[in-house]
Amino acid sequence: AMALAIPQGLKVMRCARVRTADQQPIALEFATVRAAFVGDTTDFGDSLYGALYQHGVIPERAMQRVRAEMIRSDHARLLKTQAATAVFSIERRSFTADGQPVELTKSIYRGDLYDYVVEIGMNAPLQER
Repeated sequence: AMALAIPQGLKVMRCARVRTADQQPIALEFATVRAAFVGDTTDFGDSLYGALYQHGVIPERAMQRVRAEMIRSDHARLLKTQAATAVFSIERRSFTADGQPVELTKSIYRGDLYDYVVEIGMNAPLQER
């Protein structure tokens, strides 16, 4: 409730998925959204954001945290990897234009199969003072 800034007891929908590439599990995804944002559906289909857009909920910005962790044994089984393997743990909160929280998603990506790349844009050169 605190993470989504909603009253306790408000209905939410949770989705747990195994993400694959070339039929190989590469990530686990655990998403939580207000039930009203996805029409009380129990199936987001292929895209959580697609379900949100269909119900007029448009995330416009997100905060994402990435860190390295050791995989839990239950997650290792789902990802078909060894226990004590390093993974990327990614937590994302997205928000509407007016700052209303939309989702809380935690993803676990296999460190041996996933490459995290960030492109950084630069502003105009700094001026000397």
